[in-house]
Amino acid sequence: HKHLVIFDFDNTISEGNTDTVVMDMVTDEAEAAKLWSTEQTRNWTKLVNSFLNHLFENGVTVQEMAAELRKMQLVSGMVELLKFLGENPQKFKVVIMSDANSFYIETLLEEYGLENVVSEIFTNKALLEDNGRVCVIPCHSHDHEECPVNMCKGVLIREFIKRLKNEGEVFSSICYVGDGSNDFCASINLSSDDFVFPRAGFMLDKMIRKSRRTPSMNQVDAEVIVWQSGTEIMEKLKQMIF
Repeated sequence: HKHLVIFDFDNTISEGNTDTVVMDMVTDEAEAAKLWSTEQTRNWTKLVNSFLNHLFENGVTVQEMAAELRKMQLVSGMVELLKFLGENPQKFKVVIMSDANSFYIETLLEEYGLENVVSEIFTNKALLEDNGRVCVIPCHSHDHEECPVNMCKGVLIREFIKRLKNEGEVFSSICYVGDGSNDFCASINLSSDDFVFPRAGFMLDKMIRKSRRTPSMNQVDAEVIVWQSGTEIMEKLKQMIF
């Protein structure tokens, strides 16, 4: 029996938000406030691109951004969890679904020697132009109005599972690990055979708790296991295969 383990990235694998770490490299407070003020009228990907463009125009290089990202810590126990999954490829397939971007995610995975653990990454694509400017392209388009325009994890999961089945890959369960509000759509697309791991005290945890008190909200059918450390998730996954 093989299990599919899907991770969010920011505040799930990384301790903190990779987007805002790079955004904070805009040291001019007035300029940063001006860029942030556009958040209400522009989607997040466009906002990220505004910051990346400002950094480029002010001489900040890709190498400097990568160096700042490499200072980030991973969530407690996450290195051990991911290494355990990487050591058991016959039991687990590991995927990332994140509203960050490929440059940030790949930089941190490489920093911690975890790039070979992950089979596939669904995220916004970062492109490095010839002049050194980084721009981010939305992950996909969809028609689910409740999710960000550039990413619906519910749609991504449904399409991914369908593709895997067509390729002959079937899993005993899907385990989804996340923290944020955009992980709720992913969670409600799982079955009673699956598992959702919301990070304790974060928005996904709060939304699942609220949904249980609110019958009109979409419900999570999967078993819910709240976690604080990656080692707690690892212990549960060990029980599933041993």
